[in-house]
Amino acid sequence: MSKQISHNACNTRRCSVCGRVFPLTPEYFYRSKHKPKGFVYECKECRKQIQKQRERENPAYKEWRKRYSREYWKKYYKTEKGKIVHYLAQKRYNNSDKGRVALLKSRRKWRKNNPEKYAAHIIVTNALASGKFVRQPCEICGNKNSQAHHEDYSKPLVVRWLCDKHHREVHRHI
Repeated sequence: MSKQISHNACNTRRCSVCGRVFPLTPEYFYRSKHKPKGFVYECKECRKQIQKQRERENPAYKEWRKRYSREYWKKYYKTEKGKIVHYLAQKRYNNSDKGRVALLKSRRKWRKNNPEKYAAHIIVTNALASGKFVRQPCEICGNKNSQAHHEDYSKPLVVRWLCDKHHREVHRHI
């Protein structure tokens, strides 16, 4: 006699701690690439209680977990795959409503805190648009995709043309 598993039973999971049955969704179970069906065996409530108990029993555990997690992600985001993942996540966030609002708020704050820099950027942008300025290749490597770098923001039309890579390097050493 073969066991018949209903379609509904495939979409549920019994918590291994409390024994309750929940729908197999991110609302009730944390995701895990390493577990069958992509979810852990404990429901979120039980998982949180287990975590709190560990932290109560061993106060150093919380600090270790925090430090390990931070170090792990720092290393991960330096890898090629990590850079791509981070870039895509940032792009998704920037295209969301919340991301756009945060970006606009950040830009307004920067413009308010750096009026001289902002004015210099506007002057260069207008000079490029009117044809008074012509974008030059990077002074260091010759890349045609260059940016205007101001050594002195009080002289907005005196700029060095640098590619993104070399522009970042110059700012790192300032």
